[in-house]
Amino acid sequence: MRMRKKTGYLLLMLLLLLLVPVAVWADKTTVDDQAGLFSQEEEQELTDRIVELTTDWNMDFVVVTTEDAEGKTSEEYADDYYDYNGYAEDGALYLIDLDNGSVWISTAGKMIRYLTDERIDVVIDAGYDSLKAKNYADGILEMLNETESYLEDGIPSDQYNYDTETGKISRYRSITVYEAIGAAVIALLCGGGFAAAVLGSYRLKRKTYRYPYESRAKVHFTRRDDQFRHRSITQRRIPREPPSGGGGGGGGQSSVHTSGSGTSHGGGGRSL
Repeated sequence: MRMRKKTGYLLLMLLLLLLVPVAVWADKTTVDDQAGLFSQEEEQELTDRIVELTTDWNMDFVVVTTEDAEGKTSEEYADDYYDYNGYAEDGALYLIDLDNGSVWISTAGKMIRYLTDERIDVVIDAGYDSLKAKNYADGILEMLNETESYLEDGIPSDQYNYDTETGKISRYRSITVYEAIGAAVIALLCGGGFAAAVLGSYRLKRKTYRYPYESRAKVHFTRRDDQFRHRSITQRRIPREPPSGGGGGGGGQSSVHTSGSGTSHGGGGRSL
């Protein structure tokens, strides 16, 4: 009888653990059509596509439409919506902002690396004609599909984040298969050489040697006085220009900024 109870408790706990992720997912809005631009069927199609992307890539994807940006720019509205609604560290938000008359993509976490400035332009290009023709659902779907193609391509080897506020550059470092194999071979050779040297040292005669430090050691003391006069230092931040290159700052550049919540975001947009 006791065994049955214990088994029942274990099954109940497993069921609860399985339901927790479902409950967390249910709390997140994937499509928030505040402007009423999508039909019920279109909203369901967008939701299904986002679920696929989220499952495959373990990132959050959000679609938002609005007619009232609350006095914010499209960038500020998109960043704040993502930051204050419990989305994952990594993800992207696609905003149709009728108030400011623009489409905007806000990226966070790893998505900043995947969607560089140049790639964001291409993603918007993919759905721009449909958006201009007011076929909003088709436009967003095309943008989501283009985003997935870049996820499949991976992060560009020349990718770097450029902070537009401080000028700081954070380059993406990737290791190829050949580099990993080369590093492993070098490590084995170095380790083997060190091991051989240690083993060789133990093959020496066991005769010990004692250095006569009492008679040969010498210690000299010298005195030196330093006088500190006066020094005045003035510091001024000089923002650096982004590295030169094609595509408005380089094909691998992701321009980043800090949102109102203190989170780093990339992104870009275009007037509709």
